[in-house]
Amino acid sequence: MRDTKSNLLLIVSFMLLSLSLVLLSIWGYQFINSSQKENSTANKRMQSTTVNSGCTPDSMLKIYTSTIKNLDARIDSVKVSTDSLTGNADKQLNEINTIKSEVDSFIKIKNSKYTFTTESKKIQELQSKIVQLQNQNIDIEKENKRLKAALQYADQEKGVQNQHVNSLSGTTKPPVIKTTLNQAYVVKDILITALHIKDNKELETFKAAETEKLSGSFIIKSSIIRKNVNIFISVLRPNEKAGENSAWNVGSFYTPEGLKFYTNKIPVSLDKDEEKQLHFSLIGANFKKGVYTVLIYSNGLIIGKTVKSLS
Repeated sequence: MRDTKSNLLLIVSFMLLSLSLVLLSIWGYQFINSSQKENSTANKRMQSTTVNSGCTPDSMLKIYTSTIKNLDARIDSVKVSTDSLTGNADKQLNEINTIKSEVDSFIKIKNSKYTFTTESKKIQELQSKIVQLQNQNIDIEKENKRLKAALQYADQEKGVQNQHVNSLSGTTKPPVIKTTLNQAYVVKDILITALHIKDNKELETFKAAETEKLSGSFIIKSSIIRKNVNIFISVLRPNEKAGENSAWNVGSFYTPEGLKFYTNKIPVSLDKDEEKQLHFSLIGANFKKGVYTVLIYSNGLIIGKTVKSLS
């Protein structure tokens, strides 16, 4: 009986030992397999890093070269359209060239730790600088157009200021005004007089409150024979612009700048090199203080201009 129990215990012990060995073998196999996978993944990562590290300078050189060609073309287009610019524009171009030099130096350095991050940032910075320069160029072109328009306006207003000074000093005769807009005509000796009517007599005045009539005259000369030509007179009140309709206007006509209104129309026939003195007048009430502008048109073009100041 005891032998039977002893044998049974031995069998059970052997089975437990065998099971332990099996479990230990399975655990060992899984551990070894897991370690091999980790080593394989690490090797792949190292190989990938090595490959990227080794090819980065050459591949980035191709990318940079392709990109920089486009940037150079954009820089050249900006330079051509901003030849007259100095100061801030030159500073930005210098910054662009500095960044390009930095990128070139990065490309030439073969470093295993080299990444695309620095190069990408520099190229983006280059693009940003060029966009800023292009935007500045657009703003300056707009400013040039505005200044050109201001200069043209200043040339027109120069005569207004001179006439205002002459009026204050008692000089009523305005300067001789000629124009190159219409080479067929020459207008000179434009004279505008403000009149006050008293006892059926017309008396010259410089005060708006006393003015009841504006009387004007000028001499016109033609370089060609012109028959039945209409000369249009447009008198603009203070702060009134050409093309604005008012109670003074009696009709309209067309010009290259659009529809204009006139206060007087004078038909005239001229022989070549003939001079004629033409007269016009404007009767009204409530003349305002300020500068009155007189424009003389023919064939839609301004051939004469003067001003009259009332205080």
